[in-house]
Amino acid sequence: GMKTEELFNDGDVDEEKKKIYYRVMIRGAMDAGNPLRGNFTDWQAKAKMNPELYQRKADHLRPGENLRIILINRQTGYIGSLTTPLKNINEGGYGAISFPIAEIKMLPPNLSVRVERRTTVEHGLTKDEERHYQVGYEGGATANDNVIEIFTEWYEQDGRPLPEELGEYGYTGRLAKIVAENELAPEGGDLANFTIKPGKNRQVIRVKDEAITREHYYVHVHAESKNNNPDFATLGAGEGKLQYRPAHYVPFKVAVFDEKATIISRNAWRRAREQGQVEGRFPLPVYRWLYRPEMQFSLFELEMQRITRVVDEEGNISIQVLNSDRPELSAGDNAVELLFNLLANDTAPLPLLGAEREIILSLGGAEIEIAIGSDQQVRFTSLTQLNQVDLHDYMVIALYLNHDPENLLWEFAFGLADIDVDSDNNDGFNEPTLTTEEDKVEWRKPKEAPPPENIGDTTHLKNPGKRSPSAAGDLDEDQIPVFAEFIQIDQSGDVGVDEAASFIPVVLRFPAQLDPEKVQLMIKYEASDPKELKKLSKDTDHIKSEKDLPRDLYVMPSSEGRMRIWKKNVKAIRSRESVKDGGDFVPHKILFTPASIGFVKETDGQKMYKATVYLETLATSKLAADAEIIFEVREFQ
Repeated sequence: GMKTEELFNDGDVDEEKKKIYYRVMIRGAMDAGNPLRGNFTDWQAKAKMNPELYQRKADHLRPGENLRIILINRQTGYIGSLTTPLKNINEGGYGAISFPIAEIKMLPPNLSVRVERRTTVEHGLTKDEERHYQVGYEGGATANDNVIEIFTEWYEQDGRPLPEELGEYGYTGRLAKIVAENELAPEGGDLANFTIKPGKNRQVIRVKDEAITREHYYVHVHAESKNNNPDFATLGAGEGKLQYRPAHYVPFKVAVFDEKATIISRNAWRRAREQGQVEGRFPLPVYRWLYRPEMQFSLFELEMQRITRVVDEEGNISIQVLNSDRPELSAGDNAVELLFNLLANDTAPLPLLGAEREIILSLGGAEIEIAIGSDQQVRFTSLTQLNQVDLHDYMVIALYLNHDPENLLWEFAFGLADIDVDSDNNDGFNEPTLTTEEDKVEWRKPKEAPPPENIGDTTHLKNPGKRSPSAAGDLDEDQIPVFAEFIQIDQSGDVGVDEAASFIPVVLRFPAQLDPEKVQLMIKYEASDPKELKKLSKDTDHIKSEKDLPRDLYVMPSSEGRMRIWKKNVKAIRSRESVKDGGDFVPHKILFTPASIGFVKETDGQKMYKATVYLETLATSKLAADAEIIFEVREFQ
């Protein structure tokens, strides 16, 4: 037999020291022209050299040049690398290029597998818009997606590129799907096995067609190259849940949604935006890249049959909005009802390695867990939280997995009616500045008043909403209270107004996607009808001058209403008639048109129609923040 030193290449493992060695014979100058050695191609073949390197290109190794050594464990996929300078041949003795190098540590590869999907919104205010989502670990996609792509990124541990020459000697990926209980089979065609090369590569792409069905998909990686027939069929990576996975797999990084980091990032962005420090888009969700034995995702299919707005408590007024081009939702609605089918593969996925899946439908912060099945019905109630939504966004009903909430599987967007006032009391009698802080106060529940024994406790006065002066006074001392000034005409024929009085500006808005010719508006509040104002007869026997006229000659209506909303401010001539009839008073719960109070389209890019009305308060509150105003927009065809 041949002596060890006569072998073209060989290697061995020292299990005690956990070391390996490998050596290869290189043809030297003295071998040139020796007829007994065979030709150069034979030599290269015996040395198991890459055939692509058979070409006669004179680029010999030279002392001092850097040599890059890369080791791959073909069982576990662990990888290590080292760059070392080539020393002088004489230092090894007997012509051997042999010198010690530093230890090479074997670590899991810096390999990530990422799944992305692109889908088109089918209904709602954002219909026909395309969405691009990253699919989290054990996340979801849909059978209606336009494109589903799988990307791999493979680099050195420190992020440096790996040599391109590793290409055909890299790992092998496999896309498989559930075919029976706890049984996987490779996806057909070119999607079964694919070579994982260094760098970033798009490995698998699925375009929307009839072949895309509701499947549970798995991406596994084997340490062998594709040409060496990697074995994915042998199972038993471990006990329990791992028993159904390939016995030999390469761990790689997958995207796991980090809810806490996402919230911190977005809150910081909001604060910076309010201070004028940042502009631009909302921060993207934060994902942590963690090692897992596989990348799993499932395809679902949602068939929405009906979306209904239930406007009144009795359910007598309901509006079907699924196929509306401009669906609208209001905080004054009683409920939103959905009827749908949610479908998935009849066979369950392999036991999940992460948290159990919860499939969620959400609306305005309210979440309802749903199950797989047909003819399901969900009802969202308590819609007052809808006005907490930032007007830079739409109000969206969304379907997602609870652990991957940024990856929306389905969405339906409504337009929103919005009402704003200077709720944080820093704009005086000017229009509100429409800040986030105002919104927070508007929809923050006020604290209850303390019991009598704690009468000094003032915490219930926090977040009272806008403080509005009572119109019961007579600030200009003309013996006519503010609440009656709008009808008074003095001897010169001018309308009497209280120059010292002030009303509170209230801004109303609705999305510009709505046609103002096809909507009607409504405001719900504790209204006092000015037409019910009573003026008592003067008792001239006891009055010596006009200044002695008692204020209580003007009597407010006996109804519980304590507010009025006007189309015009306090110093303008105002008609007591309803805006519906051409007047200036906005009644409670009466439909009127946008034109009747002067809505105009904003020019600051907000995509909203806007109008300003004015609030008059007639009585003081018994508790802080005990009065509310609800603004609704209703679309008709």
